[in-house]
Amino acid sequence: MKFRCFTLVLFLFAGLTAQAQNEAVLQQAFEGKTVTVKIDMPGTHQGVDLYPNRDRMMDFDAYSRRIKQFGAALRNGDSVLVTKVRVKEKNIEFQLGGGGYGTAGDDTDTSVKFTSAPKSRREKALEEDLKNTTDSRERKQIQDDLNYERRQREREDSRNRAQAEEAAEAKKDRIERRRLEGGSRFNIWFEPRIPAAGVTPNQLMELLAEYLDFGTRRDAQSRRPDVNAPISDDAILRLRKGMTQIDVMALFGSPRRKSEKGDGDTKIMVLMYQIGERDIQIEMMSDVVIRYVISSR
Repeated sequence: MKFRCFTLVLFLFAGLTAQAQNEAVLQQAFEGKTVTVKIDMPGTHQGVDLYPNRDRMMDFDAYSRRIKQFGAALRNGDSVLVTKVRVKEKNIEFQLGGGGYGTAGDDTDTSVKFTSAPKSRREKALEEDLKNTTDSRERKQIQDDLNYERRQREREDSRNRAQAEEAAEAKKDRIERRRLEGGSRFNIWFEPRIPAAGVTPNQLMELLAEYLDFGTRRDAQSRRPDVNAPISDDAILRLRKGMTQIDVMALFGSPRRKSEKGDGDTKIMVLMYQIGERDIQIEMMSDVVIRYVISSR
């Protein structure tokens, strides 16, 4: 029994470790980059739900409801920063411009509480006097005074109620503005769960290609160096960890040699470049640069 429990703990730990590694790879590849949305995005943290395993990937019913309820925080053609990528057991959150309004710490309650004014001391005293007085004239005078006190309290209630309604409308307008400024997100759901091997940056880009323009191909074509022209020192200085293979090829073109080492989840692709008097060795895992070495020949 103890062995089975220990095995289960190891299995869960391995799963969490793989999930964290996959999240780190995707974060390096996408966070801080600018993309262009191809659809209107609802102004809520609920975002847009996608199901890659289904014939119809987008949940259009939920999408329509959210657009109608919350409005569009991002419009078709807007450029926005990828602010967060989170990998969970069953889904990947691809957050844009803050991830959408409604997360922890965001105030979504548009109501403003109204509390009725309490009875004054005089109103309470008059009610007691009315109970204890039998003379009709005195009772009429007490009742008139009591009615006046009650009307005063009702007028105060009316003022407070109107102020609460105005405050609620102002709060509603403020929250609506914040929704339209809070970004949105894609929730990519895998059934029954994310594959054990994780999702590579290229796979995630393919899943989102219908809804997001990553600018990768266009940028790569515009930035790809002339094969006959020398590569500048500036291009070498721009090399950094977290780049995708497409980013690297946009800087240096096709590698002189390409090889692989390791296997399974630890498989590493090695790109070799000879640029002027320098050799550059770039190691990539899951299509993301994890190490590079620049040496002089």
